[in-house]
Amino acid sequence: MKELELLDNVGEATALKLKDAGYDTFDKIANAKNEELSSKIKVNEEIAIKIIESAKKKLKENDNEDDGDQKDLIILENFKIKKGIPNHIYNGFKVHLKAKDDSKFEYKELESKYKEFLNKEI
Repeated sequence: MKELELLDNVGEATALKLKDAGYDTFDKIANAKNEELSSKIKVNEEIAIKIIESAKKKLKENDNEDDGDQKDLIILENFKIKKGIPNHIYNGFKVHLKAKDDSKFEYKELESKYKEFLNKEI
């Protein structure tokens, strides 16, 4: 829960509300709709937007903090967020890859596999 407190506008109480509402990772928060998050954790929409943007920023920072050897690697769930892939397509792609949300791939290879997947599914 302390990790959530790294987000802007999130203290101990808000972190607990986020966790109780099922928003226990930066990924889940970054994917949330501001109206939904606002409603579920009882904050105004402006604060919800700031929390979501902060989560997106933390994800980007985490991607950039990979060490030199893993600079081009990306976690599958972060790829979903970065590309704006809808959940139903992402779930099919994940099954296609036989991967988990936290599986790491080289970004360019993953992008290529995603394009192939979309072409096969159409």
